[in-house]
Amino acid sequence: MQIKDLTIQELQNLIRLTVIETLDDYLKQPEIELEVSPIIQQQLIQIIENRQKKDETIISAEAYQLLD
Repeated sequence: MQIKDLTIQELQNLIRLTVIETLDDYLKQPEIELEVSPIIQQQLIQIIENRQKKDETIISAEAYQLLD
């Protein structure tokens, strides 16, 4: 199967899984000292709160703006 054959939901799930696996890999490496800036922390908290309020995902452009 190629990317072009995926539905939007399948692509979103693939991206979500990839991000989760990547974060999990980083968090399993105790020798790497990761620091999350207060701005990023607040943005992540805001994303979590928004997702709890409504069961919608944000479009990639919005995600990019949040991380920019």
